[in-house]
Amino acid sequence: MMKSKRTSNLYAIYTRNWSTLVGLFCVVYIWACIFSAFFTNRYITVAPGKWGYIGVCVGIAAAAVIFGYLLLAHQRKLLIKCELILPSFCATLLVVSRFFFSWQDGISLFAANVILGFSTLTILVLAFLGIKNETYAGIPQIVTIAIIILIYICYFMIIFISWPFVGDTLGNQIGQALLVFFLFSVSFNMFLRMQRIEPSDADIESAKEKPISIENITMKYKLSPREAEVLLLLAQGYSAPFIADKFFISIGTVKTHIKRIYMKCGVSKRDELIKLLHL
Repeated sequence: MMKSKRTSNLYAIYTRNWSTLVGLFCVVYIWACIFSAFFTNRYITVAPGKWGYIGVCVGIAAAAVIFGYLLLAHQRKLLIKCELILPSFCATLLVVSRFFFSWQDGISLFAANVILGFSTLTILVLAFLGIKNETYAGIPQIVTIAIIILIYICYFMIIFISWPFVGDTLGNQIGQALLVFFLFSVSFNMFLRMQRIEPSDADIESAKEKPISIENITMKYKLSPREAEVLLLLAQGYSAPFIADKFFISIGTVKTHIKRIYMKCGVSKRDELIKLLHL
């Protein structure tokens, strides 16, 4: 049987990974300003200098070592946790480096650029993983990646061209505002995610009304063991993001399981599935 092409849902990518993509807008903005300043002989606060370049390389190397270990050692559980923690960690570091570093000596420049290098590669990897995980519906994945890359290239060029006209002071203020927004977005995103993964009181009470015959449904409709596990959590009112985190799989995979459960059970939505379970 021929495998279907991997596809991506562009809307799902932005709604589930928007805080990471906001972070990507921040680091692209910073790099666009740096390159624009370099090619126009105008610098942001101070020239990056030798220690700045070394710092960027060290930061990129540190992020590469972390993700290299997680991917090569198949540490999927730890990678899931990193996807939750690292965006807020990078946002905090970038804000701290921007507002609290003096930028007047080699040590400060080195530290700030280590943060920039680390955050750049980290956010790029997380953005790629976010795209890779949303593979259940929509347009071919390669097209999705091309669209997103094109968006950021256009954004980079706009900043690169306009920065000398905007000026150093206003350019820095815009950068600081973006970083604050990035920090707020990752914090708010974590709050929303924690809110939406727990079942509501109504869902819990509904699940307790009658015993759930998961085993009977599994045997009758020939569900796989993983589909039975997903079905149980669905019946208890848990959302797709929670199930994805619970089993350390992508939300795209969860949605594929749910789609197959619906198809096998002959239903089209959760309410119909719950009624079927409580018959």
